[in-house]
Amino acid sequence: MSCDAQWDTGGHVVVVDGVRYVTPAPGRYSLGRFAFEGRSLAVLWSVESVTAWIDMKQNFYFEDEAPIRDVRRETPTVKLPSAQRPSGQAVSVVIRSPETLILYAAGHYHSTMTAGVAAGVPVGPISGLAPAARLVPT
Repeated sequence: MSCDAQWDTGGHVVVVDGVRYVTPAPGRYSLGRFAFEGRSLAVLWSVESVTAWIDMKQNFYFEDEAPIRDVRRETPTVKLPSAQRPSGQAVSVVIRSPETLILYAAGHYHSTMTAGVAAGVPVGPISGLAPAARLVPT
């Protein structure tokens, strides 16, 4: 996913395209959109904390969303509520840069972790096995 906006916040609130978003903490963030089951969800990420948040409640308030750490650093712990999967949709992320976030939504945590391990690009001392690889949706 590519970035729609970037900013440094001195506080917890920022306005992007007329929408007021509340961030988890002051800091530098990027914002993009994720299409999921007919919905367009706002996604916030921080390269500094290697963390992303998905506005699953669609209330523009990221403080009340579970943080998702980069899959190369921590096992994903977030599931999106899904009409198609009663147990939820496993989600993990790879934060490439302030401009690019890769969001993996798969049926099982193992597949999302495997994709991150295989194609993850370097973030600090951590890298995937084939950082130049491209993952193609099936």
